[in-house]
Amino acid sequence: MRIYICGDSTAASYPPEETEMVGWGQLLGDYLPGITVVNLAKAGRSTRTFLAEDRLMAAESAGPGDLLLIQFAHNDENQEKPERYAAPWTDFTENLRIFIRFARERQATPVLLTPICMRIWQDGQLQPTHGEYPAAMRAAAEEADVQLIDLYAESFRIVASMGEEGSMALFMGTDPGKPESPPDNAHTRRAGAERFAAFAARQLAAAGLLTPGGSGQEKGKREKGDTVKMKREEKKNRNLKVAYIGGGSRGWAWGFMKDLAMDPDLCGRIRLYDIDAEAAERNRVIGGKISAHPDAVSRWEYEVSGSLKEALQGVDFVVISILPATFDEMESDVHLPERVGIWQPVGDTVGAGGFMRAMRTIPMFVTIAEAIRDYAPEAWVINYTNPMSLCVRTLYEVFPEVRAFGCCHEVFGTQKLLCSMLKTECGIDGVKRQDLRTTVTGINHFTWITKASWEGTDLMPLYAAFAEKYAEEGYSENKDDNWMNSFFNCAHRVKFDLFRRYGAIAAAGDRHLAEFTAPWYTRDPETVKSWKFGLTPVSWRKEDLQRRLQRSDDLISGKEAVDLSGSGEEGHLLMKALLGLGDLVSNVNVPNRGQIPNLPAGAVVETNAVFGLNRIDPVCAGPVPSNILPLVARHVYNQENTLQAALHCDRKLGFTTFMNDPQLAYVTPADGQKLFDDMLENQRAYLPEKWFK
Repeated sequence: MRIYICGDSTAASYPPEETEMVGWGQLLGDYLPGITVVNLAKAGRSTRTFLAEDRLMAAESAGPGDLLLIQFAHNDENQEKPERYAAPWTDFTENLRIFIRFARERQATPVLLTPICMRIWQDGQLQPTHGEYPAAMRAAAEEADVQLIDLYAESFRIVASMGEEGSMALFMGTDPGKPESPPDNAHTRRAGAERFAAFAARQLAAAGLLTPGGSGQEKGKREKGDTVKMKREEKKNRNLKVAYIGGGSRGWAWGFMKDLAMDPDLCGRIRLYDIDAEAAERNRVIGGKISAHPDAVSRWEYEVSGSLKEALQGVDFVVISILPATFDEMESDVHLPERVGIWQPVGDTVGAGGFMRAMRTIPMFVTIAEAIRDYAPEAWVINYTNPMSLCVRTLYEVFPEVRAFGCCHEVFGTQKLLCSMLKTECGIDGVKRQDLRTTVTGINHFTWITKASWEGTDLMPLYAAFAEKYAEEGYSENKDDNWMNSFFNCAHRVKFDLFRRYGAIAAAGDRHLAEFTAPWYTRDPETVKSWKFGLTPVSWRKEDLQRRLQRSDDLISGKEAVDLSGSGEEGHLLMKALLGLGDLVSNVNVPNRGQIPNLPAGAVVETNAVFGLNRIDPVCAGPVPSNILPLVARHVYNQENTLQAALHCDRKLGFTTFMNDPQLAYVTPADGQKLFDDMLENQRAYLPEKWFK
């Protein structure tokens, strides 16, 4: 098997005795023993000049089983050199098609690789580079049904996670012999080439392109029909291994188990790990009952693991769904701030409660991230735990190479509201949220939809009229959904008010949205009631826990029969997409790699993303609207400071961050300090002792 590399200077090979510069293509063979790598990459070449100079003909001997790797953009984007320039959506895309046809004519497999990012920092933030070329390459791969390796996204993630100073080790930088010359932030030293070559090798292996059958039956040549069915069966019969951290969950775990049992394309083994081993054992029994249900179409085995190491070794996926500490600590989060006039409907993401929850959750996620790094570095990690943004951010802080993302259903509810709007206002019934096209931007629980359409119809003007119509009385399609019937329902008045103020659709439940602004909606219980949503007391959560414990008993004893109703979550569908069983677009929480250009790189943001075989490609949402940006950015920077305060047990940074939340706008520094100290003390059992020294 031979792998041919077509590319520019960032992939090229260099004599070690002449320069410290090393291209990733130069080292690829080090990670692929037994495979011949032919590096045709050449400095200064774009797709235009590479083809014009007939350099592609050096790969003329490529044949079945061989790969043709294609990585360009650095020189294609240089408009100052017209002989190199190729516009992203025209000449560049057409040139990529030429490379793809060349490979396929010889029955070789073409693979597109987006370019390595450049190390350009400004005001402490890594800047997006290469303009629209990475997107154009992704589109070309989708159009031609070609495997894509997103070197740009991976390199951006690595460089951003290492920081401005740390990432200098990856790139050539300033030449000591020519200090007056601009630093070289495009070409890599050996350390950088090693990181990117290793990633490319892993991606080739994960895509099945390094096995005789995998590369010989090139993706774009596969017939549909029986071949696709065969591949789906191969995936199904691979016996997936999934670690469920928080495997004693009474609720989330049961829904996940049911979703898996109802999906014919997945099967395997679930390892349940929980600090409450008895709860995990009870879920093992319940999981077995769900899998054995006569209507289950997929069989899963459940076992209890006694340690993170035991749960994680060799798994394909990791699911994290934990309750950090107990409801006693959450009672302090939610209700202690009421003494200074802070009323929190949820208290698990931002505000005084969200901050304190983060203080005890972040150390737990440090431990989890270290275990994933040590025992399951290649696994995909799905987080459901709040505070979502900080949980995912911690995973990447500890283990920058982690393949993690966070899932949240709040956007789904707003999409369903748009479907209800079409029904009640236009008489159009039967529209599903998946039928809508929405642009999602922002951060978890404070997401915004800036564009929405259905079958080519712009829904934003209709929503404007909808919001105006129901601004005062609120909206409920069904009487059972009335906000007074549940702590979790609302009349959407906060959403409508935010739309009237800012012109975009706030895409979360009113209970969450109200916590991200100044106390416009939560000044006191009567204000909350006037906006037609509820404060969820922790006493109710404790009572609900007792009901779920009883339900666990009833499911185990058989008093309650297992039903296979779906959870409405998309975790299992995203797993399928990552296994290559069909691409899927969904909103997801991942580090910012340019999908929201006016928020800091590396911050965890929520946008749509395309899930496919071993890849997550965030969709560019564009800048957050300028009038909304200050609302969102404040929380982004607060969350970063929250992370650092938790990691270093920094009381000074912690307190200033705590007080900087808009929900504490009316609290005096003295009252705030007393509240901060008391809330820390109330969860002392779950905090590092360094906080109290």
